[in-house]
Amino acid sequence: MTAGVVNFVYWLGKPAVVKDREIDAIKKFLSEYEEVCVEVTEIKVNQKVVVKNGALKNFEATVIGVQKNQATLRIDSLGYKLIAQVPIKKLSIA
Repeated sequence: MTAGVVNFVYWLGKPAVVKDREIDAIKKFLSEYEEVCVEVTEIKVNQKVVVKNGALKNFEATVIGVQKNQATLRIDSLGYKLIAQVPIKKLSIA
């Protein structure tokens, strides 16, 4: 237990290092908005996602595998079964 600490930050099951500039950005964001909701989003197999940026931007895909911070996607809308590994941070839930 640490006084004033609500929770520790973890990434991939390990304690994360948060840079001072990132903490400052979070503080600025929280000072500008009164009501903030934080939700943990987990990418899961068979889930529909949309690629947020890169060559496949705006394509909808189905997650066929997840490993660490990469998701393996199946994109059927191109007329072919295209399988790509994409960083999870580049996905949003459809």
